Amino acid sequence: MHTSFIFISLLFDVTNGIVPFDRSDLGISTILNCSIPWNTTHVNFEHNVIRHVYANYFKNLSELVYISFQDNLISDIEDYSFVAVPTVMEIDLSRNKLSLIRRHMFSGLNNLETLRFSGYTNYIHTIQNFSFKENTAMKKLDLQYNAISVVTKPMLAGLVNLRELQLRKNQIRTIEPNSLEDNKSLRKLQLGYNKLSLIRRAMLSGHVKVEKVELGDCRISHIEDYGFSGAPNVKEIKLENNRLTIIKRNMFAGIAKLQALTLRNNLLQEIEPGSLRENIGLIHLKLENNFLNTLEESVFDQEHHPKKINYFRVRLKFCCFCK
Repeated sequence: MHTSFIFISLLFDVTNGIVPFDRSDLGISTILNCSIPWNTTHVNFEHNVIRHVYANYFKNLSELVYISFQDNLISDIEDYSFVAVPTVMEIDLSRNKLSLIRRHMFSGLNNLETLRFSGYTNYIHTIQNFSFKENTAMKKLDLQYNAISVVTKPMLAGLVNLRELQLRKNQIRTIEPNSLEDNKSLRKLQLGYNKLSLIRRAMLSGHVKVEKVELGDCRISHIEDYGFSGAPNVKEIKLENNRLTIIKRNMFAGIAKLQALTLRNNLLQEIEPGSLRENIGLIHLKLENNFLNTLEESVFDQEHHPKKINYFRVRLKFCCFCK
C-alpha cells in the first residue's frame, strides 16, 4: 500500500520538477536497503530511528537537492558523506542527537544553501574550525537550541554568502572579536536566549548588510560605545529582557538607519542626553518595564525628532511606568 502511494506521488510531482522519495514514519534504522531512484530530487527520512549517516548512503543521485533526516537519533555523520551529491541545496538535521560538527562532514556540498540543526534533542557544543569552509553558497545556518558556548572566526569561516545565522537558545558567553568577519553578506543575526553579558564594538565590524540583530533574553549589562556601528544599515535591534541599567551617549551611535529599538524589561534608570541623537530614522522605541521616571527631550536630536518626541513620551507615560 505504501509503495503504490509513493508511485502515484512520483507521477504527480514530476510535472513540477519534483521527484520525491518518502520513507518517513517507518521505524527504519538505515537507508542502505532503500533503492532511491536515480532522478530523485527530494528524499525524506523524517521520524525514524536512524543513528548514523554513512558515506555510501547517497550515490548516483545527480538530481538530488533536498535531504531531510529530521527527528531521528543521528549522533554521527561520517566524513565526506555527501561528496557524491554536490547538487544538494538543503539538509535538515533538526531534532537528532548530534553533539559535534567535524571539519569534513559537509565537504563537497558547494551548492548547499540551507543547513538546519535546531531542536532540543541535538546538543552541539563543538564546531571544528573550518567545518563549513567548502559551503560557500550557504545562505541560512540554523543552530538554535544547542550548547555552543563560544563563537570564533574559524568556526564560521568560508560562509561568505550567509544571510541568516540562527544561534538562539545556546549557551554562548563569548563572541570573539571579528568572529563574523567572513560573513559580510549577513542580514539577520539571532542571538537571543544566550549568556552574553557584554557587546563589543568589533562584533559586527564591517557588516554593512545586517538589518536585524536579536539579543533579547541574554544577560547583557554593558554595550561598548559604538557597539553596533559596524552594521551602519541595521534597522532593528532587540535587547529586551537583559540587565542594562544605563543607555550611554555613544552606545547606539553610528546607526542612523535604525527604525526599531526594543529595550523593555531591563533595569534602566537613566538614558543620557543625546543617546539617540544619531538615530534619526527611529520610529519604534520600546521601554516598558524599566526603572525610568521620565524620558527627556535631550535624549533625541531636536532637529530630526521633533514630531516623535511626544509619541515616545506618551508611550513612556502609559506603558513604561517605573517598577
